[in-house]
Amino acid sequence: IDAEIEDIKRRIEIMQIYRYSMMPRGLRDKFFGNFNTERCSQSIQRLAEEMSKGYFLIEALLSIVIFAVLILSVFSMISFLQRRTMRSSFEAEATILVQDAMEITHTVILSDWAGYPDGTYYPVFNADSNSWILFPGEETELEARYSRKVVLQRVCRDSRGERMDTSPCLGALDNMSREAEVTVSWMERDVSHEISAELLILNTNE
Repeated sequence: IDAEIEDIKRRIEIMQIYRYSMMPRGLRDKFFGNFNTERCSQSIQRLAEEMSKGYFLIEALLSIVIFAVLILSVFSMISFLQRRTMRSSFEAEATILVQDAMEITHTVILSDWAGYPDGTYYPVFNADSNSWILFPGEETELEARYSRKVVLQRVCRDSRGERMDTSPCLGALDNMSREAEVTVSWMERDVSHEISAELLILNTNE
């Protein structure tokens, strides 16, 4: 009960201080002639200091929140740029591997057109003949990260000679052309990625 009485007294005092500070001087003397002006000034100053401390605390909290948001944004941007740089590096290496396999496949098929039936291969350097050959299967652990394969198949054409992407072939097989699809795949952060390209090889030796 005593605490409630003290709280009521303080509220009345604050109301009196507010009314005293807002009135013109003439009205102050008329209505608050016996009012302790020194005490009022001290109370106003004390209230101003308390409010100033409250504003300072709010400004400090807002500054901390803004700083934390900026730090998180910077770290997120740095992490994204690192992932994007790593992805670009992997894609560049995979593209080079695809181009190399396409050039090797083109040379090998033209040198031995009938030696490679339709199927999956990967390029291997033959030290005995000092040349490249295609070996059945898929190449793995290429540069400790990539897998590479070359899929060979004969081209299917319709009655007008246009290519048909149907399986099985509903037209006629073109024995003078082969299609090679090179695919390089790799794992990045437990996510599979791949780059592939197709090459049409025409038998110009016959």
